[in-house]
Amino acid sequence: MYAILTSVMQFHIHAKNAELSDVLKDFIEEKIGELQRFLHVPADEIQAWVEVGKITNHHEHGNIFEAKIDLGIPGQTFRVQITGEDINSAVLEARDELQREIRRFKEKHTAQQRKGMRTWKKFRTVVGFQEQDNTEK
Repeated sequence: MYAILTSVMQFHIHAKNAELSDVLKDFIEEKIGELQRFLHVPADEIQAWVEVGKITNHHEHGNIFEAKIDLGIPGQTFRVQITGEDINSAVLEARDELQREIRRFKEKHTAQQRKGMRTWKKFRTVVGFQEQDNTEK
């Protein structure tokens, strides 16, 4: 288990059936750390739990490497699980999938806020007209 608190976010990196080298740790931190620019949350509130490694020890070729990433921000957790032919490609594909999930979440959240504001504007307009009618009499 490897955990480090950086100025970007907190990483918890674990390897399963594979060696966790410093080069791999740095690669994961760099690639997953890029996701911070899509999250408008203070850096110390973002946590990434990453598990990389081989799915099984008896397979020798094909999609035998896996990357599981949980990205936690206050009130929301994004999770992906991707398999690939090597660890690096699995991490890159998992990062891309996380980016898509974050974008979908933000678009949905923005749409809900706009819908709420439209409703409030209609309500305020109707109530405002009623108040004007009462004051004129």
